[in-house]
Amino acid sequence: MKRVLWAGCAVGACLAASLGALRLAAVETGPSTSKETSTPSAEIVLTGPKIQFDGPVYEFGKVLCGAVVKHDFPFRNIGDGPLVINDVHSTCGCTSATNTSKLVGPGKKGVISVEFNTLHFSGPVTKAVTVKSNDTNQPIAELQVKGTVWRPIDVTPAGATFTSRADSPSNEVRVVRIVNNQDKPLVLSALQINQKTISAELKTNEFGKEYELVVKLVPPLGAGNVFGQITLKTSSTEVPVVTVPVFALARAQK
Repeated sequence: MKRVLWAGCAVGACLAASLGALRLAAVETGPSTSKETSTPSAEIVLTGPKIQFDGPVYEFGKVLCGAVVKHDFPFRNIGDGPLVINDVHSTCGCTSATNTSKLVGPGKKGVISVEFNTLHFSGPVTKAVTVKSNDTNQPIAELQVKGTVWRPIDVTPAGATFTSRADSPSNEVRVVRIVNNQDKPLVLSALQINQKTISAELKTNEFGKEYELVVKLVPPLGAGNVFGQITLKTSSTEVPVVTVPVFALARAQK
């Protein structure tokens, strides 16, 4: 009888121990929740210098030909290392760029100043400036100034160029178109030429709107280059005088 009771106690103790282990495991693991299984998004760590412009494109709208467009491009170093501006370069001589901030610390601001001379342009135009820095992700950044250059009077081409032999000048002519872009009619007068080897005739295609200047060479030209210009007075207050340069290369016959 004692053996039976002892065996029953042993079995009961084993069952109790097993149930206790199961309860402990349930407490330790517990039910899974969305908070425990979800992984928080990792923060983006910016290492090294990082250049960021407030706006890489400046639209200046519509300006009169000859105006100088000026604009400052602010930027910030959003990285954690010193930003070094190595070079600022424009695409042509009409555009200049200066860097007033060559070394910019983390979180600090700098400025790139750009100037665009519109004198020799007409219509829509875009000019670019490249900025080289030690930002490894963006070693070359591009800035742009863009807009429309308005000319009250268009002269196309801007001048007349000839090449001829000294003993036999070419009978070719050069035609220069003069177009009025203003609302008021344009009147041209007082045609003058400062070189006797050049002749010019003004023709009217549409009065007040479009004219043609027919340019010729007058022999003998002689050997060497001929430089001259043709001037016309206009009724425009914006452009009181139109000047057309003339160049002739007269080569002596071999």
